Amino acid sequence: MALVLVNKFVLTATPEEFEKVFRETAEFMRAQPGFLRYRLVRSDTDPTVYINIAEWTDREALLSLNDRPEMVEHRAEIRTVAIPDPHFCSPVLDVEGAPR
Repeated sequence: MALVLVNKFVLTATPEEFEKVFRETAEFMRAQPGFLRYRLVRSDTDPTVYINIAEWTDREALLSLNDRPEMVEHRAEIRTVAIPDPHFCSPVLDVEGAPR
């Protein structure tokens, strides 16, 4: 079963600075074994809040990156522009729109 990482980011820099750093990290993650997809959204009610929803094949695929120097650097860089609040989640419902 897939692992879903839901990460709330509260910005400590401009949206442009955050998005630049996030893209770099996302491209690194995208190239890793087990990565499936991600989606980054910004709050319409609080523009300093972003939510990233990333899917991985399994928990081990994501956790195997934790101690790699590149990942440590990416996490440190993200912390220069935002405060992350990550949550490991499991899918419960996955609903698409009705056929048109």
